[in-house]
Amino acid sequence: MLESIDDGPDDGDPPASADAPEVRAAWLARVRELLDAGRIGEARASLAEFHRRHPQAELPPDLRALLD
Repeated sequence: MLESIDDGPDDGDPPASADAPEVRAAWLARVRELLDAGRIGEARASLAEFHRRHPQAELPPDLRALLD
């Protein structure tokens, strides 16, 4: 007989969705990491995709300049 698989505690919270604030914050943090690494083109492309998916999200001024 198969036993149930327990891969960790269940706190009752569903996993974060792509629209969750913490996911958006992590995405913008990754854009900043790309900038810090000198990968400007990748940072710009990632930010453009972020803005395409989340047009209502307010971009921080330092990152907004990348889209201009």
